[in-house]
Amino acid sequence: KNTQRIGLQELFKIAGIQENEVDEETVGFQIAPRLNALGRLDDPNPAIELLTGFDEEEARDIALMINHK
Repeated sequence: KNTQRIGLQELFKIAGIQENEVDEETVGFQIAPRLNALGRLDDPNPAIELLTGFDEEEARDIALMINHK
């Protein structure tokens, strides 16, 4: 429920997801589809950067892009 991953924190904020309320349903129906959309529609590399990066500004930019796909 609590993550140190900056990218996930930014995605939660932008998607309006309360970090302390994340469960299997949230991941399966809100987080995973956003990440999966990049692989289906475009380039999956931003999703990898979101999950592995440490730059807050870059994470916010990627999360915004993912949320609008």
